[in-house]
Amino acid sequence: MKNKNIENLPAIFTILGVTGDLADKKIIPSLWHLFKHNRLPQRLAIIGFSRRKLSDQEFKNLIIQSVKNHSDSEIEAKKLDDFCKFFSYNSGSFENQRAFQSLSKRIAEIESSWGVCTNKLFYLAVPPSLYEVIFKNLAVTKLNLPCGGDTGWSRLLIEKPFGTDLKSAQKLQALLSTYFQEEQIYRIDHYFFKEIIQGIENFRFSNNLFENTWDQTCWPPSPWNILSRTRLMRPHKIGPIF
Repeated sequence: MKNKNIENLPAIFTILGVTGDLADKKIIPSLWHLFKHNRLPQRLAIIGFSRRKLSDQEFKNLIIQSVKNHSDSEIEAKKLDDFCKFFSYNSGSFENQRAFQSLSKRIAEIESSWGVCTNKLFYLAVPPSLYEVIFKNLAVTKLNLPCGGDTGWSRLLIEKPFGTDLKSAQKLQALLSTYFQEEQIYRIDHYFFKEIIQGIENFRFSNNLFENTWDQTCWPPSPWNILSRTRLMRPHKIGPIF
């Protein structure tokens, strides 16, 4: 049975690599989409972490530009301004332990203002070459540790390929398991099923034989018809992100 107390806690979402393409094209627009549809919690803080030195206004402009470039509907200025209030920025090198100490201090300040140890999610929107040093610095600053009991969890979301081959993936996994429990880890690759789905689509639409069998009018519905409405992903017992 899920612990509702933990699910309803406020959350701090840290995007490591917030000035990169992944955050600009995918993460920030996705958060905006959730916000537009009232799917974000009221007590949510989003911390951007990256090497680039930005003022608060420059970082706000980066968020605004990302939303404007990738939004699929009209944007209300007031709503966009409210969305930006979730965000703050911490500048620092991923190799610099002091930068992570500053991040830890910022998280502690937010938790103190809310009076509770929060749920914390760290999204690694960075190249795989930076994973090792980030794992270590999160551990050194104890940001990998959950609060314990009925208080907040700490989780890690790893984006893009995990290593370059079997040997490097095994090395990263050994390091990762040193600092994080498996239930704290979520791995995702938005290209994982790309070629599989493209192959199915090519097979389906280049063969007239399947036209009456795989289209949306067939009854009962075929598995291939259902497939188009099904998300393919590796199952995890991680629970909700927020």
